[in-house]
Amino acid sequence: MTGYEDIMHKDRPVSPKHPPMSCYDRAAQFSPFAALTGHDEAIKETARYTDEKVDLEEDRKEILDCKLREILVHLQENPPVRITVFEADKKKEGGSYKTVCGNLLRIKESEHKLVLKDKTEIRIEDIYDIERE
Repeated sequence: MTGYEDIMHKDRPVSPKHPPMSCYDRAAQFSPFAALTGHDEAIKETARYTDEKVDLEEDRKEILDCKLREILVHLQENPPVRITVFEADKKKEGGSYKTVCGNLLRIKESEHKLVLKDKTEIRIEDIYDIERE
């Protein structure tokens, strides 16, 4: 005996004031409640890995300077280059290193930037390595 025998076979009561709720709306009442909206995204962002920018030693800077000067001698030919550059993260401290390939179009000396033929601008301070292809 379960104690429900007297109501087991009766119809569900229907309110004269309120229309019956859809199954979808009834289920929504019992769905998990996210009290901290955006918390999961914040946790994922915090866990996302970024690299620190490497401070180049003086001998490494001299090597890069020599490579860059040699490439600039051939600037009129729009030489194809492969540049490893540090790209700062827009959302948090650090960033990542990426390799950019293209033809060198010009140098903006006042802004310390290289400009590739596809209009990509690269800050000279962010260059980790540069090679002529």
